[in-house]
Amino acid sequence: MLRSLVVAIAVAIPAFAQTPNTNSAPATAPFVFEAGTVELGALVGRCATYLQRNIVIDPIEVQSTPAGQGNARGKGGQGADAGTGLVFELQLPVVTDRDGCEELLYSLLWSKGLTMVALDEAKGVYEVLSMHGQRARELWQRAASRTAAEVLARPRLRQWVLVAMNLKHLNATIATNALRPFFATNSQQPQLVIGNAGTSGTVLLCGPQDTVASAIVVLQAADVVQADVNMEYQTRTEQLTKQMAELAARLEQLELMRQRIAALETKVTELSTGK
Repeated sequence: MLRSLVVAIAVAIPAFAQTPNTNSAPATAPFVFEAGTVELGALVGRCATYLQRNIVIDPIEVQSTPAGQGNARGKGGQGADAGTGLVFELQLPVVTDRDGCEELLYSLLWSKGLTMVALDEAKGVYEVLSMHGQRARELWQRAASRTAAEVLARPRLRQWVLVAMNLKHLNATIATNALRPFFATNSQQPQLVIGNAGTSGTVLLCGPQDTVASAIVVLQAADVVQADVNMEYQTRTEQLTKQMAELAARLEQLELMRQRIAALETKVTELSTGK
């Protein structure tokens, strides 16, 4: 039996080339996330219209999230759409631009254990997937390929991405093993997967774009010429050696002065006693 699908409102745009639809005809008017309560389908529908996309919502995916399961239990689990009534509540309106609309939509979905992946990025067709459901593995398999520069340009976006980052000075295997403890996968929320491409110079990062951006920043900070680090250490060592030599010389002078003072005291004592 075919699953029920809820398709968000979209505005069709001709695709003249195989480039992401998100880069064509950008919206110029600001987008407003209104204060108050809004249902998942209504929110996605408004954002889809503004972003000029088709966004498909599968009720089964929504129900597979902890929030969706709780919502379905609250409604007695009645009907195929029992899990689609997830709501979001904002105390104040948020006025933003196209990038801000996309970023906040991803973040709001994230707060309910959901995210979006592309069905056809060139045509602007996406679907909402659960990060806890049976199809969660698809998040890594269908992650959008991005460069490190593209990811760092939008470090707050939570779209699933895959980045092959080339290292100039670090060994990829060592860097991968060193990073993993800091980006360990949370059993409740999928996170970053770190690996290498079988070479010593390329690290693969796959996960939410904001987390991938953090890993890239760490790698860039560590990927420096080791010779520079050694030179700095050598320079500092030479400075400390020089300072120690100067202190030793001053101590030697102080010792000579102590000996002279002791000799003078001895003479003064002899003169005072008449010896």
